[in-house]
Amino acid sequence: AQVPTAIVAKVLQKHMAATSGPVLLDGFPRTADQIDIVATVGLVKHVLFLDAPEEVLLQRLSKEDCGDTVALLAQFTDHCLPVISMYDDAGLVQRIDTSVSMEDVYFAMVDVLSAVLPPPPVPWVPEYKATTVVP
Repeated sequence: AQVPTAIVAKVLQKHMAATSGPVLLDGFPRTADQIDIVATVGLVKHVLFLDAPEEVLLQRLSKEDCGDTVALLAQFTDHCLPVISMYDDAGLVQRIDTSVSMEDVYFAMVDVLSAVLPPPPVPWVPEYKATTVVP
């Protein structure tokens, strides 16, 4: 079940007020009314769209035994695609073809995210001290 939009909005507003860095939202906004919520908390700079042809989606949904796959795909088409189109018209969408192998999708995502997000901080590594081992 999806979390109600009002709850997501409150969590998002609280988090955005407490952070100064970029934020990655997964699966939000999904509907046109949620676009307004996102707009009130910050500027959308990039949209990553994991895209696949309809026949691939139907095959994957059928394999997962998700019940009414046609209804799920219709919901996606009716609600999510208009959101993607709006952001695409603004030049913000980066599409990744997910009909390929998981490994190819992973590397495509790394490429896109590396180009749009600041590099992660260098992890702390303890200083290496050579030791002499005496037999």
